[in-house]
Amino acid sequence: MRILAIFLVLMNHQPAYKLYYHESGFCEILTLIEAIIIRINVPLFAMISGALLLGKEETLGTLWKKRITRILWVILLFSGLLYLELGWLRNRSVLPDEFLYGLFAGNLKNLTSYWFLYAYLGFLLMLPFLRMIARTMTSNEFLWLLGLHVIVSTIIPLSSFALQLCGFQPLALSSSMNIALASAPLLFYPLIGYYLHTNIDVEAITTKQWKMIGAVCAGCIAVTAGVVYAEGKTKGFSQSYLDLFSYVNTIVAFLIIKRVFDCRFTMTHTKASAVLSFMASLVFGIYLLDLAVQLPVWEDMRRSLVPVIGKFGFSITWCLTSFILGGTLTYILKHIPFLKMLL
Repeated sequence: MRILAIFLVLMNHQPAYKLYYHESGFCEILTLIEAIIIRINVPLFAMISGALLLGKEETLGTLWKKRITRILWVILLFSGLLYLELGWLRNRSVLPDEFLYGLFAGNLKNLTSYWFLYAYLGFLLMLPFLRMIARTMTSNEFLWLLGLHVIVSTIIPLSSFALQLCGFQPLALSSSMNIALASAPLLFYPLIGYYLHTNIDVEAITTKQWKMIGAVCAGCIAVTAGVVYAEGKTKGFSQSYLDLFSYVNTIVAFLIIKRVFDCRFTMTHTKASAVLSFMASLVFGIYLLDLAVQLPVWEDMRRSLVPVIGKFGFSITWCLTSFILGGTLTYILKHIPFLKMLL
């Protein structure tokens, strides 16, 4: 799951992500579906975090020392290194006050891909409260939370879109009405991930049920593609409706991967399991170092490869390159005690 999540995060930052803006015909539909699938990246990682962390017993001191302090150091260290690299490669002034203010606000120029670290830090700060909610959540409460998310993420946006098509003003939910647990990805998806991990036996899901799950997922992708396509032809393409059913696609991916890569896979495919586990141990570093390895070579690679293999082929090639270069650097850095703790 980590490998898939980070790969899709990298794809989110490449030209292939917005190909549907410019393609036509069958390619337009395929690249639109690709963009919809890419959008499960952060939700999937958030579900993993919920499944692994919400059931742990930790004191507040342990949480602070082991998790929160680690992310604070990661934000400071890697933002600082990239800020210096950007200044060196692009001949920009390195200003301490600009760095400190931008670091605190999370809006350092060209470092906005680190927004997730701030969102994850917020999740960690709320972890003691989320653990209390997760451990006592009943099936009815799970459905209530999921239903609220459906309203916020699907029903209201679809209603607004339909109203706009008919020439009316779109609906807008009052900004004073805060449904944080249902709308904030780093609160909603961890709770969903924990509940599914602890309450759903994927072994018990029948073939018929898997087929139904697949059909629902395909239908959700089709509806999302139809809405995005219709918006693109009337107002111009955007990313406004790509997340209409991201929760469905993410939940399905979570369940499928959990079913395929189970204990039996680990026992019967020992070498493949070892390789996947090794790769998974490097993905956080790959995410952190992606921009660092991009800066010196990405533009030259784009100019050379796009005319030959197209934007989609180049995007895949870059993601694999980032995995190799970033993974190698991460492996080396993990042999340094302090950095090993961070990565």
